Amino acid sequence: MSGGTYQVLFIRFSSLGDVLLTTPAVRGLKESLPGSRITFLTKRAFAPLLEGNPSIDRVVLLEDADDGGRLPGLIRLCRGLGTFDAVVDLHGNLRSRVACASVSAERVVRYSKGAVRRRLWILGLMRPDVSGSERHVIQRYLEALGPLGVDREPGRPEIHLRPEEESEVRSLLREHGLEDRSRYAVLIPGARWPNKRWTVEGFAAVARWLNREMGTVAVLAGDGGEREWSKAVAASTGEGTVQLTGETNLRQLAALLKGARVALGNDSGPAHMAAAVGTPLVSLFGPTSEAFGFRPYGDRVRVVSHDISCRPCTLHGGDSCPRGKRACLDGIGADEVIEAMLDVMSTA
Repeated sequence: MSGGTYQVLFIRFSSLGDVLLTTPAVRGLKESLPGSRITFLTKRAFAPLLEGNPSIDRVVLLEDADDGGRLPGLIRLCRGLGTFDAVVDLHGNLRSRVACASVSAERVVRYSKGAVRRRLWILGLMRPDVSGSERHVIQRYLEALGPLGVDREPGRPEIHLRPEEESEVRSLLREHGLEDRSRYAVLIPGARWPNKRWTVEGFAAVARWLNREMGTVAVLAGDGGEREWSKAVAASTGEGTVQLTGETNLRQLAALLKGARVALGNDSGPAHMAAAVGTPLVSLFGPTSEAFGFRPYGDRVRVVSHDISCRPCTLHGGDSCPRGKRACLDGIGADEVIEAMLDVMSTA
């Protein structure tokens, strides 16, 4: 130990949802070892998710744009971090293993990734033997901390927002005609992988229902790379929908989600953000599977999916359906999504 303080390094480089899902484990360790000092190593793009987290004492950035994103730079970075009593590898890939080997630490603990099992599942080789769902990754992250004396039940991920960030979002909404007391819902039509995006027609139908029947303004959101897809949804929706896709940074998006009556999204990072801030959420799964254990976590989450024989066909979503006809997502109707939204809103 350094000066009597238990020093722990957590490693999770990406992606948005995966980084958020580590926060219950970080909190669990801090609660079990109150005198510990936690350092978290991640990519710069996802560091905003960890800002203000009282369980994290320092965030170290892995740079993608320079040599720090390559193995030699990663090794130099980790060698300069100092000495740790434990390293917690919650990524479990080659790069995180190199990082663990490069850090001066007394012990390394690592979560059971189960990547081979999931790939066999996708290939259809294990489906007859799989009963129910995989344990949620939050539970597996916490189990990895067992050797460090951590014994905690899974809890909701968390994002710690500052009051001024929520105020910025209220001002943005006012600019688009939404006053502080207005009720709105957030729809996030995009996803990093195109094959995980529900249909334009589906999102538009839900937006029309919100605008015309629920008295709730549909707000489209997401990052700038999804602006064109979101514009297509807005064009099919008609008047009343507010377009904010690409207009917020990551933390402002979290604040926007926090103030929403309900959120609707694909299997994507922003869906995990909605769950983390406690907003009632409906999440749509198609080529991937919620049974892998990476679904948004919380009591106010509903997943809509269709159990068809070719699903899941991929770990991450891909660019297109291998069969050319995406029955898994295209077959989900607006009516069943609306039913799920009404159900999850009743938990508020």
